[in-house]
Amino acid sequence: MRSVGFTSSSGAEFGAAEAPGDPRLRRRALRVFLAVAFIATISVADLYLTLLYARSIGFSEGNPLARWVMQMGCPWLLSIWKIALVAVTCGIFIYCRHKRSGELGAWLGAAVMIWLALQWSQYAAAAPALTPVLHEVAQWNPTWVQMNP
Repeated sequence: MRSVGFTSSSGAEFGAAEAPGDPRLRRRALRVFLAVAFIATISVADLYLTLLYARSIGFSEGNPLARWVMQMGCPWLLSIWKIALVAVTCGIFIYCRHKRSGELGAWLGAAVMIWLALQWSQYAAAAPALTPVLHEVAQWNPTWVQMNP
């Protein structure tokens, strides 16, 4: 059973809600859970790599809020902050799992995490060759973060 919504010239309804027992909703919820699991997994890897590189050679952090948290020099605070943000984000996706926008948001979040994983992969591959000059980069790059081990 569908609620009444606006119908486009192609016959598609806008604003119409699917029925609670609709199998499409269960499949959408499953896809959202898969995307959320992927986001959580890559987020754990991101936290590990962030702590690894921040406590050793350092890196350029593009997110000003994350950079601010890292400049406090407290690994456990950074960990709590990152875990809390991921938990809230994943919670929102799970809450909205039956809506198209919830699924779209979850898949966009997964795409961002793929991009982030590729960034880490490139940095990890380049870091050994760049290590001798990273101390110079750290002096002139305002986005550079490094935490004491």
